Amino acid sequence: MSEKFDRQTVLDVLKGICIIFVVITHYGWDEKQRLVGLFPYIIDMAVPIFMIISGYVFSNSYLKKGIYHFEDAYDLSIISNRIIRCTIPFLIAYTIELIFFYLGNAIGVAVFILFYIQKKTLLHPHRKYLKMDKSIIKEIMWVGIPHTLEHFFTASAMIVNNNLAAGHGELHVAAMGVANKIKSFGNYIYQGMLAGCQPLMD
Repeated sequence: MSEKFDRQTVLDVLKGICIIFVVITHYGWDEKQRLVGLFPYIIDMAVPIFMIISGYVFSNSYLKKGIYHFEDAYDLSIISNRIIRCTIPFLIAYTIELIFFYLGNAIGVAVFILFYIQKKTLLHPHRKYLKMDKSIIKEIMWVGIPHTLEHFFTASAMIVNNNLAAGHGELHVAAMGVANKIKSFGNYIYQGMLAGCQPLMD
């Protein structure tokens, strides 16, 4: 086993540990808990370690490509290749997420239709209720506008966070993405339970 392979293996292990630490630090600790024990010296060091590893990996990458000047590192061909390399995995993951999202909705609609035909659901919509008046529009706006604003501000905050993280390297952005996905698992569980209980609500 060569020295080069050993060094890269160590870096991969360090990046994996740092990803776990980034997930841990996003849990929602208060300021006092963040100062307990070795938390500030180990857990909070994940992002600085990412930055060090990113600088080391980038410098080696530039040396292998014969890049020794700052302006050469930001050549259009290098930037476009890096964008393509980051965009393709994102598009693949996003496409898979969309497939599962719409597939889940389609299955949910099919199950509801089946239960509706068999008259096993408490929800029985009728044509006479499918009308729009001021009271219904008011209720829709009362729920829809805050929900829309919530999604807007959440998406805006994610854009700002990603732009800030991009300044520290792509590893930091990737770690934030992993942390957000893991954190969203719990949200999906209780959102699914609440959605399943909606037909039971009056």
